[in-house]
Amino acid sequence: MLIRRIARVPVIVALASLGGCARDSASPQLTKRATIAACQASDTADLGPDPWAVKFNGPVRPLLDSLDVQVASASEDKLPALLLARGRAKSAFQPNAVLDSTDAAYAKSRPDEYGYNEVAADWLYNGKDFRDLIKRFPTSPLVDDAAYELTRLPIGGECEESVACMVWDGWASVGEFLRAHPNARQADFAVARALEAFRGVDSGRDIRLGNEADEPAAIRNLVAALDTIARLQTAPRSTRLLMRVGELWGRYADHDRSRSAYAAAGAAADAATRQCIEARLAAMPTNGFLLDTTRVISPRRIELRWQSPPSNGKGQIIYRSFTRFDAGDVVARVGSNDRTWTDTTARPDTTYWYRVAMDAPGARAQSNPASATTPGWHVEVQRIAVSTQDRRLYLFGFLSNGFQQILSVSPDGVQGERRDGKILGVSSVYHVSREFDAYTTDVWIVDGGGVGVLRFHKNGAELPTSLFAALRRGSGFLRGPPNEEPTDLSVSVDEPRGAAWLEYRGFVVAMDCAGAARVCWNGKETEALLRNDTGTVITKVPLPSVAGHGNEFAMAVFSESSDSSAWLWLFRSTRLLHVSRTGATLGELQIGKPGWWHGPAFTADRDRHALWFTRIEPVGAVCGAPKVECRMELVQLDMRHATPEPRVVATIKPFASSSVWLAPDLSGGVWLVVDQKVRRIDSTGRTLFTVSLKDR
Repeated sequence: MLIRRIARVPVIVALASLGGCARDSASPQLTKRATIAACQASDTADLGPDPWAVKFNGPVRPLLDSLDVQVASASEDKLPALLLARGRAKSAFQPNAVLDSTDAAYAKSRPDEYGYNEVAADWLYNGKDFRDLIKRFPTSPLVDDAAYELTRLPIGGECEESVACMVWDGWASVGEFLRAHPNARQADFAVARALEAFRGVDSGRDIRLGNEADEPAAIRNLVAALDTIARLQTAPRSTRLLMRVGELWGRYADHDRSRSAYAAAGAAADAATRQCIEARLAAMPTNGFLLDTTRVISPRRIELRWQSPPSNGKGQIIYRSFTRFDAGDVVARVGSNDRTWTDTTARPDTTYWYRVAMDAPGARAQSNPASATTPGWHVEVQRIAVSTQDRRLYLFGFLSNGFQQILSVSPDGVQGERRDGKILGVSSVYHVSREFDAYTTDVWIVDGGGVGVLRFHKNGAELPTSLFAALRRGSGFLRGPPNEEPTDLSVSVDEPRGAAWLEYRGFVVAMDCAGAARVCWNGKETEALLRNDTGTVITKVPLPSVAGHGNEFAMAVFSESSDSSAWLWLFRSTRLLHVSRTGATLGELQIGKPGWWHGPAFTADRDRHALWFTRIEPVGAVCGAPKVECRMELVQLDMRHATPEPRVVATIKPFASSSVWLAPDLSGGVWLVVDQKVRRIDSTGRTLFTVSLKDR
């Protein structure tokens, strides 16, 4: 069983309120709604403070020293109690994280009892005294206490987002205790802890779907272990655990095991619990009637697909609810031979549960429930650019599920639009492939420097031929390999001419073309290149490495259309280098401290020969350090001057650690996007208006 341990994060249980579609009163209901609502969860009791936890008043170290002396001279009859007491004290002992401290020396001198947890910078006790007590005195009445203390010891390592790992953290030692000590006085609370551990899988998602972080196969193995141990307990503990087991097997669509668990739970259950179990069994999906995991396309589109429903010739009903245990409302009827349906009435940022049932009075044939959570309208912006045609600002990004979005803002900030579209050559933190191509009718190319967008209409999943006709360079990149299109393209757009140049990988990190001259500057690691539109290198400018910092990068380039010279922003040395078409150095300007790599945003206003960029002040400050107030400054460089000087036109407090994007305002000034807000700023630094993307 694979369970990754990387970093712990809390699991948040998704809860949604009831609402939405109107009920179709003429339709048969899957089960009695009131009965299902009466036992929505198998065990919802909150886990309170551990009544068996031992608290210490005052420092623990002196007590440890005293117990060490007592254990060394204790008689056999007193040793179990002393081992239990010392083990509890060692569990509570938290040595100073400093490795050479006096307390740390105590733990460090006992490598068979303590291990150092580097991530949390603390020492973890392994429970040696408890294990010694259990092994040496197996008939002692304190054995149950020692075994239970082992369940409360912290586990080293990290889980990050692994749901299986977080469940295992809370369950593994408790499960072992319940297996070996089913009748211990701590067993009731151990059962409560076990149920609490498995709450980690109670999100709105379908756990069959999972991902690398969720590890659904590992969770399934943990459910199997819970099933085994639950059957070793006596009622009512076994009933509590098996109710949960039946529910979890149902989440995996393993209905035979689910029925078995519910049947075992009901064997010794009280009347109210048996009624709940009977309702669960009545609502159990028909074998072979499997609703697959749902496919969420966009905030308003969810696709369902199911397998092999019983044929009755009368069609099928699709139910939708907001909780797993609610039968829900009828949202559609489909034919008896249909196997798919698309919900286009979904709401953004909402969790739904779906079921499919036979459309016949009193029918019991129904599918398992399957969930879907739609993304909200929040867009992770990846590029921005202003159009030279309509002068609107365009923002390109992704919803939380990777669905691509294009937002635009009018020059006055009054009008805003949102479109679904394919964004060519822009990568995301999400896996973006051809998965959503069938749902978009446009392909967009966006200039890397912030000026120019091109839009192409397509039919189906294929790229339109008009796109290839517009490319001056890069057609080969887009035509292969099959079923995979390049991300992280360097792009330069000449919107008035309807043309674009593309570079794919090859360490090209920035690109800008002089459209009329049909030449392009490429920024790379260790060099900058001037190419013509066939790809032939005209000029090569070597970039020196920076002492102590490694190779230089030309992270941004801006060509001058009049003479095909270029301004290069050098990443390591934080300076601007002006080079001619032949590669001669025309000038340079230091704009920051070398090694000060906060990743500023750059853009160019070619009409006014101005560069805009962001930087952090105070220069070289470690943002986030105590008592360090970092500010982000918006800076303008007027390149018409013989010796241009940076001019701070605006200051943003506090420093934004998120991505910052710039595009020139074609009427003068600049567009600034940061923290889900769009600001249009004039050349004096005055904010003309602010638009929140959260409202779009």
